Amino acid sequence: MSRHTFAPLTLLALGACNTEQAYQDLIQNHGQTWDTTAAASTSGAVPTAGETAPTTSASGGSGSDGATAGTEGDTWPTGTSGTQLDLPPELAFSVTPEAVQLATFVELAATCVDDVGIAEVRFFVDGAPLANVAAPPFAAQWPVKSTDEDGPRSLRAECEDLAGHVVVDERTVDVALPQSGTMGWPATHPSENWASEALDASPAPDGSWWVCGYDSDGDGGAAMWLARYSSSGQLLFDKLISRGPGFSGTCSGIESFPDDPHRAALTGAWTKDGLSPTLWVGVVDDRETEFLRAEHKDTLVGEFGNDVAVTPNHQIRVTGYKMMANDDYDIIYHAMTVDGEKHQLAYAGGDLYTSPYDGIKNMDVGEAIVIRPDGTSLIAGRTNSYQGNSRGIIALVGSDHEIVENDVWPFVPSLPDEQHQGFNDLTVTDDGLVATAGWWRQKLELAARPRLLHFQLTDLATEPDAYTQSAVGEAAARSLARMSTGSIMVAAVWGNEVEEDDIWLKKYPATGWESEPDGVWPQTYSGFFHGNDAPHAIRINALDEILVVGFETVQVIKNGNAVSVRQAWLRAFHG
Repeated sequence: MSRHTFAPLTLLALGACNTEQAYQDLIQNHGQTWDTTAAASTSGAVPTAGETAPTTSASGGSGSDGATAGTEGDTWPTGTSGTQLDLPPELAFSVTPEAVQLATFVELAATCVDDVGIAEVRFFVDGAPLANVAAPPFAAQWPVKSTDEDGPRSLRAECEDLAGHVVVDERTVDVALPQSGTMGWPATHPSENWASEALDASPAPDGSWWVCGYDSDGDGGAAMWLARYSSSGQLLFDKLISRGPGFSGTCSGIESFPDDPHRAALTGAWTKDGLSPTLWVGVVDDRETEFLRAEHKDTLVGEFGNDVAVTPNHQIRVTGYKMMANDDYDIIYHAMTVDGEKHQLAYAGGDLYTSPYDGIKNMDVGEAIVIRPDGTSLIAGRTNSYQGNSRGIIALVGSDHEIVENDVWPFVPSLPDEQHQGFNDLTVTDDGLVATAGWWRQKLELAARPRLLHFQLTDLATEPDAYTQSAVGEAAARSLARMSTGSIMVAAVWGNEVEEDDIWLKKYPATGWESEPDGVWPQTYSGFFHGNDAPHAIRINALDEILVVGFETVQVIKNGNAVSVRQAWLRAFHG
């Protein structure tokens, strides 16, 4: 640790001829009044060694040595000259933690005080600027998320006052992160009564994780399950939302509010006694005793929510499907806002999309939704071609909440008539590079394979960069997520005829589908009982930590017999 002070002391001399103007200038420039008693007693001379320097004061009044005050509220004696000495600021600098062994936000905090005022506090990492803060609290966060940052790192705070004095303090932080691809923490959520699955996850802005799915009761009913884990895997929140006997609820999509790690929006559906589903959207807050803060329910019959997204101004957008008939679905889009006083979600707009072909049964489903910086949304899913074959679809939703339909949108990549595909998830960069994960099938009677596509929104006429993974048995790419480096992580079901289905994870470069030569990925996970195991979502937080959620098959004893059921499966990996 070292501490330095720059710039000499500065004298502010005030002549008697312009006392009142000097006083007003001080108030305007420094925002506080001055006790000039000491300066007045020396008739304007600069204090020498051993003399008392002037101090600051929050209110007017006369000096302690009996000097006469000026006009009401003034602290400057009328007709008296004075000199004020501007001292360097005092700085206290702290760093938490002082040693980093897991990806985290390192907290930098400074307490900086001055006799006149603070201009700003600047924070640096190894000499590179991290943040400039002009008003208290003087704090910044340094995200440590890569082994490239290993080693002793120098953190510095600089405090500058209004006179240009700069005080510096430094700390050294030792960083030693785990290798990329190694497991961070595992977790499971055994069912309260029967079976459970984790269907979606969302990173919160502080690096923690929201997770949701369902927990069944073994008799045809189920509750929505939601939880929040810290970035290191500590269970922070664990709740069920239930409607009682006869109801079955599933949470299929969840997303944290972009500026509040304690709040999340979620969607899914409720069914009762085998009737049509009813779309449900809710907002939860893990700080509140009544954690379900707002909901929209029971008016959108026949609809199912698959995914949800939250805008910076807290508008909630949902996609999924509406059952028009047993084998005819439409893509849904809904926008809602939080009415905090009524604990409800108010409807803000919505639209439907159905394939424009007559005489066939249209299976149009929205699987994933993302929000672009311009306020528009992209929906990924599946639709039908004119011959009834399944096609992957990307729909654009305008800021008016209407699905765009013209010669370009929705975007449906071409395939030969006998081939089929669908999209399960997507990401999009700020400059419009889209990546999708899904499945491809050469013919209906053949097994599906994981399918990945890249294309640019500004050049949809160019054939997408497509990659189809070879796999044994029925398989699909369930989800993908992009790291801050641009690399893409994909989670897929890997069909294995011997051990049923496995969980398969792989890393790809930012703009291509060749394997990254890091020697870590792919990785495959089989459950202990060698049953069907599958991922539902892969997500990446601000620290480039990876979370995969899904289910694994386990065996339980029911009525004296061994029965295979599903339990929610979570694994975190170092990015």
